[in-house]
Amino acid sequence: MIITLSRTVSLMLLAAAALVAAQDRIAGPVDASRTVILKGNIHPRAQVRNDQGRLDPATAISYATLHFQPAAGPRGSPGSWRTSRSQARRIITAG
Repeated sequence: MIITLSRTVSLMLLAAAALVAAQDRIAGPVDASRTVILKGNIHPRAQVRNDQGRLDPATAISYATLHFQPAAGPRGSPGSWRTSRSQARRIITAG
């Protein structure tokens, strides 16, 4: 009985932690005048000949993935990862 109760409480706490972690991180609307072009690899099919025009703004895109790479510099520095992460957040949120 005690083990079952312990497992139940553990699962409930784990579920609550997952809900807290899933908050939206975009604080406001994206300002198109403050966007930047990110350098890196482009998918081979991302070409003008495959462009199908504008997408309906209400369309949800659930399969997009962004990959980030640490900024150039000393890799062993404890603050270098945090610095590059905060810079990436500023670019994405444009805020």
